[in-house]
Amino acid sequence: MTFVKFIDTYYKELAEEIAEFLEKNSEALLHKIVENSSYIAEACICLRDTSLFTTNNFKKLCAHAEYANGIASVLLHLVPAHINHVITVTQDDFDTLCIHAKDALSIAKIIKRLNKIDSLWTANQSRLLPRHVYDTILSNSKYAREIALAVSPKEDRNIREILDKANLFTINNFKTLCTHAEHIDSFTKVFNSLFYSELTQDDFSTLCSHAKYASSIAKAIEPLANEDYITRDIYNIILSNPKYAQEIVLAMSRKHVPNNSREVPDNNIAHNIRMAWQILEDNHIPTQDNFLTICRYAQHASRIVTDFSVVNPLTQDAFNTIISKIKQESDVCRIRRAARIIAQSYRDSSSIFSKLPAELGVEIAGLCGDGIFDEKTAEHIASENFGRPMNTA
Repeated sequence: MTFVKFIDTYYKELAEEIAEFLEKNSEALLHKIVENSSYIAEACICLRDTSLFTTNNFKKLCAHAEYANGIASVLLHLVPAHINHVITVTQDDFDTLCIHAKDALSIAKIIKRLNKIDSLWTANQSRLLPRHVYDTILSNSKYAREIALAVSPKEDRNIREILDKANLFTINNFKTLCTHAEHIDSFTKVFNSLFYSELTQDDFSTLCSHAKYASSIAKAIEPLANEDYITRDIYNIILSNPKYAQEIVLAMSRKHVPNNSREVPDNNIAHNIRMAWQILEDNHIPTQDNFLTICRYAQHASRIVTDFSVVNPLTQDAFNTIISKIKQESDVCRIRRAARIIAQSYRDSSSIFSKLPAELGVEIAGLCGDGIFDEKTAEHIASENFGRPMNTA
């Protein structure tokens, strides 16, 4: 059905107004409208079924005529015939869809492919996309094409296949992927390096929490995977400090790479990690836990080497003392940075110092005046900047 026939059949009273609108448009737009008239008609029918067909909405469709196929496809998935649909399409939904018109076809592909993935739906569950999932897709429409490829059944060893084989392709994990869509390619490379049977929810969640370093982690792991060298222990070591993943692997490989581009890891850090490890070997305490600890504080590797060098012999107790001091100083530096940022934003009347270690409270107070923050901000300081829960003792 063309939109002309649609108007003639259902909305004759609007025919004159719509004809006048079409006459005022440029030849180029009219050509696009005629070329996509069947898709515009499909979208119009969906709008009619949700009581949203108006002259203004018709004009919006025409303005996005070249993307009418995608808009119609999304609406057809959201307004399935003869079904009590989960999503009640509103004017805001239509307006937002028009804003993301150029991504609409990819959005439609995502919805269609999700509806066909058995693991997402229980036997008695209607295969209709929940509102919260649709909203997540729409809010990340900039990466709709990448998401569509990630859930495509035709793409070999894509993230959908990897997670599905590990029984991890769930609605919640899909939503998390959408929020990190720009890193999907890196996620796929990392997960492809692990055996499917070894992949856990913790692996998925941890990598997502380190999404901004996913590319670096993927580059670090790739050569190990190619040599069948990647193990759970090595993976955990790399994830202990994802920011320096490539430096850690470089230290483990004992190779030297010239520092001639931003893509190349920092040889100084890698060299210092090696030196610290050599000192542990010389003192007969080269355990995996100790190496993991050094990697966790890779950015302080030079300081670690210096402190190790002045202790002879270096015992496990001495190792623990040095690392504990570095950790404490590192925490204080991080809280200072967080405090400076927060001090410039907002504060209210709830004191949080009883809920933070005393020395950190002093640091905040010194940097932020009276040290009064709301509890939500305090939680942010403790969890986001420390990577651990707030101390409520």
